[in-house]
Amino acid sequence: MISGVILSLVLIIAAWTDWRWRLIHNVLTYPAILCGLVWNGLGSFGMEFLPSVQGAGWTTPQLLGCIGLPASILGGTICFVLMLSVYVTGGAGGGDVKLATVIGVYLGIPAGLVVLMLAFIVAAGWVLCASIYRSGWRGWLGWRSPDTPVETLPLGVFCAVAFGLYLCYPAESWVQL
Repeated sequence: MISGVILSLVLIIAAWTDWRWRLIHNVLTYPAILCGLVWNGLGSFGMEFLPSVQGAGWTTPQLLGCIGLPASILGGTICFVLMLSVYVTGGAGGGDVKLATVIGVYLGIPAGLVVLMLAFIVAAGWVLCASIYRSGWRGWLGWRSPDTPVETLPLGVFCAVAFGLYLCYPAESWVQL
């Protein structure tokens, strides 16, 4: 699926820049959102004339990974609103909100929400392990000095890991949870 390859490339670049500089660039997210909407729009309206793959039982939009324009818009909107609520509470940056929108645009509502849920679970595991490693059990229980700096999390990295986990298992098994 071509849309999965595009989303993978976007997530890999976002993961790198977020890990390295704690920044997800608009130059990456805005074109990815536009490309996803155009791609899924073509899948909805512009590819009826292409033949289906012989013997595979797939139509061309399915092969290309198109979910359709309405599902793409709804997925992007729902993932945007979810991450915007996290952003407002101070738990994410603006680039994370736009990256979640990209995920929703390419995957739609159920799969986009599953990937975001997995990203938060992986991030929570990272925080737990890092806090135990860095400060021992005393720090993990909340006994740390007030001057200990609080680090930001590169959520783009966790989104990329979550998408990789999502690709490793059939989509139906995640959505049924």
